Amino acid sequence: MYKVFINNNPLFLVNSLREADVNRNNHIFTYEPRNYIEHLVAYLEKRSPTENDDFYFHGKNKEEIWTHFLSLFNHVKAAGGVVKDESGRTLFIFRNGRWDLPKGKIEAGEKTEDAALREVREECGLRNLRMVRPLVSTFHAYLLNGKRILKETSWYEMQHTGSEKPVPQREEGISKVRWVEKKDLGEVLSNTFHSVRDVMGLL
Repeated sequence: MYKVFINNNPLFLVNSLREADVNRNNHIFTYEPRNYIEHLVAYLEKRSPTENDDFYFHGKNKEEIWTHFLSLFNHVKAAGGVVKDESGRTLFIFRNGRWDLPKGKIEAGEKTEDAALREVREECGLRNLRMVRPLVSTFHAYLLNGKRILKETSWYEMQHTGSEKPVPQREEGISKVRWVEKKDLGEVLSNTFHSVRDVMGLL
């Protein structure tokens, strides 16, 4: 099963609805005819997201659907980190009016893990980082200068030690960096992206 957020609307690409947790709010589409998926993408790009309102696209071969889906976008690979400090707080950045996790594009020839560490260091000004484990890859689609972009982000759990203070990379539009205690996560997650909620749900 593939899960992609388009304008914060969750779209699942599946072989069978048996893979899906279908409820009354789900919208279900089939792969025939093939241009349905292009119409659905265009619709989701303009649609305001609704909580618990999911879209499912199913067919006999989800890999064929995925290949067709990818052909509609410029595919960009990125990496980022869920950083914990020694007291268990989580590092968040504030950019473009929402809380987010530090991440960025993978450079040519760069290993995914190295890119994740570099992006956290650049966006948050931290150096004392240790990679803990890979978490998950998320997909979200957006329009940039009239072109469709599909960003695939590989996420890693990281550990920070020491007394460094985070510093926002303002030239990247980051206005705040904040260590968030567990009791305050609800406040932050109420103003973030659904993909970030999915990542945080793994911890």
